[in-house]
Amino acid sequence: RTNNSADLRVTVIGCSGTYSSSDSSCSSYLLRTDSTTVLLDAGPGSSIELQKHVDLAEIDAIIVSHEHPDHWTELPSLYHAYRFGLGRPHVPVYGTAGTRTLLDGAVSEATAYTFDWTTIDETSVLEVGDMTFTFSITDHPVETLAIRAEAGGRSIAYSADTGPNWLPERFEAPI
Repeated sequence: RTNNSADLRVTVIGCSGTYSSSDSSCSSYLLRTDSTTVLLDAGPGSSIELQKHVDLAEIDAIIVSHEHPDHWTELPSLYHAYRFGLGRPHVPVYGTAGTRTLLDGAVSEATAYTFDWTTIDETSVLEVGDMTFTFSITDHPVETLAIRAEAGGRSIAYSADTGPNWLPERFEAPI
């Protein structure tokens, strides 16, 4: 590992599909450089393991790949932590339109005060601190975004959920 301040690191917070188990929460991954911390997906149970690796106040943004419950349903718990525990408004959250609709149905006030929601799609390009994110539609029954993150000359591609008709090569040339 180099001492590059943009050295991209990944921590698996949870990787159980469909439901949390006693060994793992559902989909949730922590991306970090020395100056930026981003949570990819927030599956059920993930906030417990997440806090073993980072203080919730250090999260710069949350990016959610799609609306299936095993990828986003920890957002209501994170909302309560940010709103009532930390008193932190305006946490940037990026996700699909379908995910926003479901979150608003579950906790309507989450996007009114605490989460600054931005709807993203396959054309979106995000800059969060020293990380750049691009997206690609996968082969899944609902709008699902594979996520490519780059920082300090390193990159990672997260496929979220997909079938055989999506490949990482769908991402454009390096950012």
